[in-house]
Amino acid sequence: CCPVYAVYACVLVLGKEKDGKQQVWASTGQTSLKAGSTAKDLLEQVGLTLDAGESSWGWFLNGITSPFDSKSYGWDAATKSYWRFYVNGKFADVGAGAYKLQEGDAVTFMYGADADALPGQVLGSADVIGPDVNGNNTRWGSASNVSLPEGSTAQNLIAAVLTAKGVATNDAQSGASWFLNSIP
Repeated sequence: CCPVYAVYACVLVLGKEKDGKQQVWASTGQTSLKAGSTAKDLLEQVGLTLDAGESSWGWFLNGITSPFDSKSYGWDAATKSYWRFYVNGKFADVGAGAYKLQEGDAVTFMYGADADALPGQVLGSADVIGPDVNGNNTRWGSASNVSLPEGSTAQNLIAAVLTAKGVATNDAQSGASWFLNSIP
């Protein structure tokens, strides 16, 4: 008779004001959805006008109409802005129509360019270079636009890059100093 609500998640939609500053367009608390629901299903719950469709690649979001100025915001070639999709503060590696919600997920759709960070976060880029088995310099890890909490250090950035590449480290902390002793 009744659908079984098995997952709770929340969504935040961050658009732009006329002056370009971020503005909350919609936000929900923990919302109950059927098991197997996607981030797309959650976005559809907020009541904003979506310009979306389906293709052989799956569901896609072209734009969202601002509840403040009634303008539809989508891909902007001049600023390279588009709707960026995050789950639990991390840029998603699948589309919103393919991402199956997990209990307690915090989903964010933010209108911005690749160089824009979520509120409370900063972006960093790093190349970690060291010797290969023959003593020649080689790139052990590289990443751009890594999202980290505000206040993060170069240590946090290097650790995130190497961890994402599956590279183990031998490091140590002494007071305020961090040492990368070796990469086994």
